[in-house]
Amino acid sequence: MIRTSVVLGIARAEARLTRRLARYWVFASIASLLGIVFYVYYGALHYFLSAYSPTIAAINPRYLVGAFGFYYLAIYAIGLVFLGFDIRARDRRERMAEVLDALPVSNLELLTGRFLGLSLMSWIPLVATAVVIFVIGWFWGEPVESWSLVGFVTVDTVPAFAFVLALTYLVTLAVRHRGLATVVLLALLVGIGVAGLFLPIWLNPIADLPGTFGAGFPSEILPVIAPVGWTQRLGVLLLAAALLGLGSAIHPRID
Repeated sequence: MIRTSVVLGIARAEARLTRRLARYWVFASIASLLGIVFYVYYGALHYFLSAYSPTIAAINPRYLVGAFGFYYLAIYAIGLVFLGFDIRARDRRERMAEVLDALPVSNLELLTGRFLGLSLMSWIPLVATAVVIFVIGWFWGEPVESWSLVGFVTVDTVPAFAFVLALTYLVTLAVRHRGLATVVLLALLVGIGVAGLFLPIWLNPIADLPGTFGAGFPSEILPVIAPVGWTQRLGVLLLAAALLGLGSAIHPRID
């Protein structure tokens, strides 16, 4: 039985620790900057050249959240690997492993609390970046389509981040060597991305971490995500929960 108060307490501690990590701010800043820069780039193309080219006129940044948001997701997914890959090594380095092992909490509670704390700290910069992009578009005269922006911040990104972080915990706890675990994780993420390019269209949702396959094109009249999109995002979340459970089972800590 998972005790909510214990999990939330560990999550708060993990969030405070994450805020003090320099690499957290580095990846958050780079991801946010890239997202904003590419939005401004697409916006400038559309603003200055759409009257001269029908092709450029079709590249309206109002409907391209998935395009410039992909850069944020890709960069921060790599950041999650480097934020979560020292989950056990950090305890030993800070000489806190014995203290944590003595706490009356289960491995699942400990790992879930850390997962929630780091996930929350990863989601906050994304929301701040989305607000900045919306404000820039509003001053520019045409803000980003609101439903597609909300969908990217929640339905697209939350399951993707959850999967990457849970996979990072599992591989790190299984491999034990941080350098080798990092190489394995990056290879897996790149492999998933490449697989999405070569799989047949009916199998593409299997390797679609961002969830763009089932999202469809943003619509002013009927803003909706296709049923296959909701099912796929739920599947990614369930897979992340399964990976987290496996990680807690192999955690090198006396339960």
